[in-house]
Amino acid sequence: MKHLLRAMGAAMLAALLLSACSTPQEQTEPSAPQTTQATQAATGATEESATEAEELLALPRDLGSGLTLQAVLPFSGPNVDADGAESDQLATIIVQNDGGMAVGAADITLTCEDGAELRFRVTDLPVGGSCYAFELNSAQYTGENRVCAASAEVEPDGSLSVDYRVSVMVQDGGLFLVNMTEDTLHNVTVRYRTDTGGTYFGGLSYTATVEELAPGASQTVLAAECYMGLPSVIAVSADES
Repeated sequence: MKHLLRAMGAAMLAALLLSACSTPQEQTEPSAPQTTQATQAATGATEESATEAEELLALPRDLGSGLTLQAVLPFSGPNVDADGAESDQLATIIVQNDGGMAVGAADITLTCEDGAELRFRVTDLPVGGSCYAFELNSAQYTGENRVCAASAEVEPDGSLSVDYRVSVMVQDGGLFLVNMTEDTLHNVTVRYRTDTGGTYFGGLSYTATVEELAPGASQTVLAAECYMGLPSVIAVSADES
């Protein structure tokens, strides 16, 4: 069953990537509204004099702290950032962390031409990482109602690191933890994401905690949330006894 779900997930991602490549509105610099074009023709305005709204339509878009909005597109599949329900033409964004520090949390808002707002949340995105994030209320996006503004509140996180006292391996879709020390470790916490072979699936990370792990002991943590791919460890921490 896990292999079937992952195969289905791969097919959905292929369709999503195809959509990302073919969605014209937010991928390239769009034409200005008719009224603006007429004004520019009458006044001889240059491209640099485009309105703020026109400039905000261009992607990629720097959202702050190195987080870049790469694409806006529809996706049909499970909304793992909400209730997991199947959605048709679900509003989806691709963001990448081009900064020098991990993104601890980012709340992203896109505003459409009719005033509608699309909201997304991204957590625990490492440096160089990118992810698909899905609209938190499962709102649709067809491309007809163009996005004209993007804003974000981004919180960098310099604490994301791997505590090598704990070995973590991906095994049968779960996480296999081993205490490599001679001390009992408490509150062993693993933060992880769904890896789809280069881009994380979903804006949100997941957290699993083992209250106590004896010296040399091991424990398997299920990662059922990662049914669209495989779990990928972002950070590991633990307290000594």
